[in-house]
Amino acid sequence: MTWEIIAAIIALAGFVISIGKIVSNNTRALTEVKCSIDDLKETLSEQKKNVKEISDEVNDHETRITILEHR
Repeated sequence: MTWEIIAAIIALAGFVISIGKIVSNNTRALTEVKCSIDDLKETLSEQKKNVKEISDEVNDHETRITILEHR
């Protein structure tokens, strides 16, 4: 083997390792983003339930007030 072939193999291995590191970092970042989005969806779902409960309660109070005003 000549030195050029060995240098090319080393360069190719370095390239593969650097690309692998980039892919690994991107995969980790995408996983974190997915977890954050899942948490956000759960939080929004809880908020929708709270808004519905508050809306129902406000409507009940408006009905009571309307009944009292008409008496």
